[in-house]
Amino acid sequence: MPVDLEEAIRGFVRFHNFERYHEALRDVTPDDLLTGRRDGILRRRKEVQAQTIQDCRTFNQSRQGQPLPALHQPMCPILAADVHRPTTPNFPPSLSGTLAQPILK
Repeated sequence: MPVDLEEAIRGFVRFHNFERYHEALRDVTPDDLLTGRRDGILRRRKEVQAQTIQDCRTFNQSRQGQPLPALHQPMCPILAADVHRPTTPNFPPSLSGTLAQPILK
């Protein structure tokens, strides 16, 4: 095999095993599963979700009787900082969210 092809395949395998979140694995990487980090990641996601929901409830309750914000503004500005699912870095912005192939360097 040509060297470029071998490097491209290695790059894809690295992406697939260490960066890409797999829905069938509950949105963790195969490496997270094989190294035993999945349960901790899922537990942390639950904690962040519960805290975010509580923070949003508190925020919204504090706004009772006040006019609603404009439609383009979120009801709750509190965002979870650590949900352990960043956007896929290897896709160009125009292909984000599609079934496009990753860009291999």
